[in-house]
Amino acid sequence: MAQPGAEAVRKLLPTVLAGVIAGEVIALGYVLLPQLSPAPAVIPATVRADPLLTQELGELAEAANTGGHPEWMAFGDALLGQGAYLQAESAYRRAVGFAPDDIEARFALAFCIDRTGRMEESNEHYRACLELPESPGVQRSKKPFARYAIGRNLLRLEDEAAAEAAFRQNPGFPPAEYQLARILLFSGRPREAEVIVRRGLESLPLSLEWHRLQARVLEALGRPAEAAAAREMEERSAHLLEVNFNVDYIGPLTEKVGINRLLAEYEAARQTADAADLDQRLRQIEAAIGDRLIPERFLATQLRAELALTMAEPEAALKAIEAAEQRGGAGPQLLQLKAAAWEQLGRLDEATKLRERLAAISPSPELHRLLAEARAAAGDAAGQRQFLARRERLEGIAIYRRNDPAGALSHFEEATRLDPADAASWYHQGEMLFHLDRAADAAEALRRALAINPGDGRSQRLLAIIAE
Repeated sequence: MAQPGAEAVRKLLPTVLAGVIAGEVIALGYVLLPQLSPAPAVIPATVRADPLLTQELGELAEAANTGGHPEWMAFGDALLGQGAYLQAESAYRRAVGFAPDDIEARFALAFCIDRTGRMEESNEHYRACLELPESPGVQRSKKPFARYAIGRNLLRLEDEAAAEAAFRQNPGFPPAEYQLARILLFSGRPREAEVIVRRGLESLPLSLEWHRLQARVLEALGRPAEAAAAREMEERSAHLLEVNFNVDYIGPLTEKVGINRLLAEYEAARQTADAADLDQRLRQIEAAIGDRLIPERFLATQLRAELALTMAEPEAALKAIEAAEQRGGAGPQLLQLKAAAWEQLGRLDEATKLRERLAAISPSPELHRLLAEARAAAGDAAGQRQFLARRERLEGIAIYRRNDPAGALSHFEEATRLDPADAASWYHQGEMLFHLDRAADAAEALRRALAINPGDGRSQRLLAIIAE
């Protein structure tokens, strides 16, 4: 027979247990809630002091806290553009939570994790990108970049075999093929590497990296003459192969918020806007900068001086330049603007002397053209020819570096006609003739260079090669 009150206890037991469980759940919730509840969007304290940036990031954070995928993506992009990788990672995680199939959000998340050195974790997200559909209207697929990042991370993890396999799965993507060729070369397979290098040069004939790698491959294959020719091509290579893609990816994001956004908008407006519109835009930039000593301040000062010269206000230009100099700003561009301002004021001798100093520091065809005009105005025909000759030489060097020795030759020939005493132009003329297989003419030009400057080592070396 049951004890008195046992039936009542039995009836109360479910209620008591439910209360205990509920209490434990509530207590556990206090422990786990911060982990289970998504953190709100906050502005990182590490972001550089830019009042406009702080304001715009605050607006993006507020929109993200009450919004969804687009708002978190916008906030993440702004943070990533400022190099705040951890905070951007948090924002992109929220964006992925709202839209798990969005490849842009997944790739951005992988990139942030990658930038903080967590290669294996980032590769998980890069691999997820390979299974996701491309965004509608996308102009550049993220998948080749994701495959390349996987291979690069495997290299960083010292898993060369897996990295090679990853790069092989990315045919036609130059950075991946370049890394694959390097692996083949340094693992003792130069013949396989040569096939890939030749393919790379077919698509990017002026790539410095491909020519440099080709020289190393040919040396490994025991073909020194061809390796030397490949090294000659390094000087003519005007294209740099982007093997990291960080700049290409982050660069546009730096211009989405803050003063950098205003500067980018100003640069775009320069093509079509009138002086009044540009002045208004520049005033907005200057107001955002205030008295802060930040790099953008000197760029804004330079823009102010350029605009003042466009508006034929040389005094205003000099005032802006002086303000920059007082704050430690300097450089060839500011000095060129100062010379232009002096020229507008009729202070031609001062402008010319400053440009002559600049020609020794930072020569350019345009600078030598201006100096030639100044010499002509002063009745100095010999000085005019010398500056015109230097202008031709600089233009010839630029054309040569675009792998056009025939086009460059005419500039060096004109330079030596204008100034027969310029040893450097005779050397470059001989160099072009050598590349064009005109050995006798090349030797004659090099001998002319050595007659002017007997100690010219470049002419001596090239002449010795021709004589072999």
